[in-house]
Amino acid sequence: MPKLTNRSLNTVKLTDPDGNDVAATPLQIVETTERYSEIRLEGGVVLRVKHVPVEAFRVDDELDESGAPTYAIKGTTVVVKAQD
Repeated sequence: MPKLTNRSLNTVKLTDPDGNDVAATPLQIVETTERYSEIRLEGGVVLRVKHVPVEAFRVDDELDESGAPTYAIKGTTVVVKAQD
């Protein structure tokens, strides 16, 4: 992967999906729109699922295959049973 060389003073360490430590710059989340996905299970149960982002980061010194910066999102997944 191509590398960037622009490091911020507030760099943090994250672990990538391969288990490697990477440096990343925290970014402020300005706005989010979180919609539920509905999942219908056998037996008629319907679950509503959404991902709620809590923190955003731009991975330092790394670009994706198209040359764009790589980002990481920390968040939580909310699952609720839809009303009958």
